[in-house]
Amino acid sequence: MGGGPPPPTAAQVAVTVVSDLEPRRRQGAAKRRQVKAWRCCVDGSTQNGEQESCDHHSVDDRRGEIRLGDTAKELLSQASLAVLATIGEGGAPHATAMWVDIEGERVVMATTKDTQKYRNLVRDPRVCVTVVSRDNPYLELVVHGRVTALRADGRDTIDRMSTKYYGVTPYPLYEAGQEWVTVVIDVDSADSNENVPQFEGAK
Repeated sequence: MGGGPPPPTAAQVAVTVVSDLEPRRRQGAAKRRQVKAWRCCVDGSTQNGEQESCDHHSVDDRRGEIRLGDTAKELLSQASLAVLATIGEGGAPHATAMWVDIEGERVVMATTKDTQKYRNLVRDPRVCVTVVSRDNPYLELVVHGRVTALRADGRDTIDRMSTKYYGVTPYPLYEAGQEWVTVVIDVDSADSNENVPQFEGAK
């Protein structure tokens, strides 16, 4: 017979399991609080509908104000091609080609409430946006951030971007019954590859 300690009792095992699960429970509770805080800001209002911005959400989750560089602002201001990546309910990525614009230091897009990306954003505000120059597809901007508002002025936003992308306004592809929202993204990080050669095949 060995001289090691006796095996743990069933009660001791149960205590260990509960102890190991406790940090996960706390993390889960924190995540639920975060989601609840975000949902109160959907459509740009709090639960009582009195304000249009999400102060507590930005304070809790943003990692400081990120100032966009000149190349980033230029790409966002132009009729650049963009892809919005959101997180699906099961954790799988969901990517959609989008129009993109800029408001101050924030990235803005527009979508309708009947889309999968809208449902993903309501559930989880974390996003990645990749913006590619139309003139040089090797010139790109990658933004990681969080949606801090889904404003109700989506038609104004899509009309403005329609001027940039289509050269006409209002947006010519409205469908009956669609509810448009403006997607406002606070930037956590922004990386662009500025010093890239001109892509000859782009012309």
